[in-house]
Amino acid sequence: MASSKGKTQDKLAGAIDGGAAARATGAARQLTTTEFGTKNVVHNVIYPTGDEQEYFPMQEYRSADHSYTEIDVIRRALERDAGDESRRVTTVYFMSPPGLGKTVLGAWLAREYDCPYQVINCVSSMTDLDLLGSHVLVGQETIWQDGPLPSIIRAANEHAMGILIVNELNALTTNAQLGLNPLLDKQQCVILTQNNNERVQVRPGAHLLILASMNPDILGVNELQDAVRDRSNIVLFFDYPTVEREADLVHRLTGLELETATRFTSVINECRLLKTRDRQITQAPSTRGLLDWVNYSPVLGTEVAYELAVVNRYGTTEDERNALKMIARGKHIASLVLDKGSFGR
Repeated sequence: MASSKGKTQDKLAGAIDGGAAARATGAARQLTTTEFGTKNVVHNVIYPTGDEQEYFPMQEYRSADHSYTEIDVIRRALERDAGDESRRVTTVYFMSPPGLGKTVLGAWLAREYDCPYQVINCVSSMTDLDLLGSHVLVGQETIWQDGPLPSIIRAANEHAMGILIVNELNALTTNAQLGLNPLLDKQQCVILTQNNNERVQVRPGAHLLILASMNPDILGVNELQDAVRDRSNIVLFFDYPTVEREADLVHRLTGLELETATRFTSVINECRLLKTRDRQITQAPSTRGLLDWVNYSPVLGTEVAYELAVVNRYGTTEDERNALKMIARGKHIASLVLDKGSFGR
């Protein structure tokens, strides 16, 4: 008979080889009927529907003999940990500017592995109770309501795997960060201190992948605790992609002809240099902002779409907005004319 960990390995290997064959969908605590049948959904998590946005690798990590994308790194780490009964949690930290698709990556992986996922968007006002849960009043009765951490653990135990996406981990206060420590270390659990110290653990045969991002621009607001940093298994640095790689992404996602997509990405690349090289703006345009500019250009015109999706969005002062407008004039974006026929999809 196969071990429980062996079953988890089979699940991971099956997803790596060809993607999951079945998809589960639904909201929390209800019976959900899909083309794959009826399923009892009992956890307050997200179940992939199969139409999650595609993720295309944007990073590359090289040695003398090998080259790995971010997807290669995560999959290899999961394969390794799935064969180790003592490691039921794999933690990957991303050091990255916002808007480069990390949440998309997590949702896409959930689709590929056919498992539930949970997203936590961290803010400085969060407490450990926001993550762990609390008692709430329902009618005349006080009941315990799981927070996102125990919810995804319970769902992972039921489905053999789960993915936790934590955005801007370093925005959490020290106390909130401490609530993560038992999950990230060998205990692989959370302690619900307000619920009779219930211990919710990732069980043998299940696996939890944690993808936690940190924005370097908010480092220092709440420094990441050394104990939390040390509990990461892998740290990936994400940088803005090259003009060519980002143009290929725009082409794949929108159907825009590659040469035209390259003109758009070259403008955004120059805008980013205003921050990274010239220190003239405080926030660089993200890939998300680039895609909004492209998508609205056929209906608003390239110049107006640029002003609304890029200049007003990333220029926090008049001087910053003027600097972004100068890039547009220098790159002659007025000559970029799109209509609905410009997109091949």
